[in-house]
Amino acid sequence: MNAAPLGTPVATSSLWCAAIKALGHGARRDDIITLKPGWLDLPHGQILAVLETSAEQEESPVDEPLRVQVAAIQRRAIRRALAACGGNWASAARRLAVDPSNLHKLASRLGVK
Repeated sequence: MNAAPLGTPVATSSLWCAAIKALGHGARRDDIITLKPGWLDLPHGQILAVLETSAEQEESPVDEPLRVQVAAIQRRAIRRALAACGGNWASAARRLAVDPSNLHKLASRLGVK
């Protein structure tokens, strides 16, 4: 196997990946901390957004079927996109990178519409 010359993008990328893997092996779960919003230098409005986002991302119970969990995530994404777009379905579809017709069908199936 031929190694890439030092300083080339391939060599740098390989070294970087190896360093990340080494960090991953050295880190233990009890070494990982959760940053609290107050520790960050964020304006009050952004702190509220962080808190709302973290509350929304709470894990679903493990005993729920995957289909139910995926549907809940899809509902949340559609509602957030609609809120961000002022209720405009075409804009929400663009934001979600889906066809507007498919978004309407999905929203109806999920009970959002």
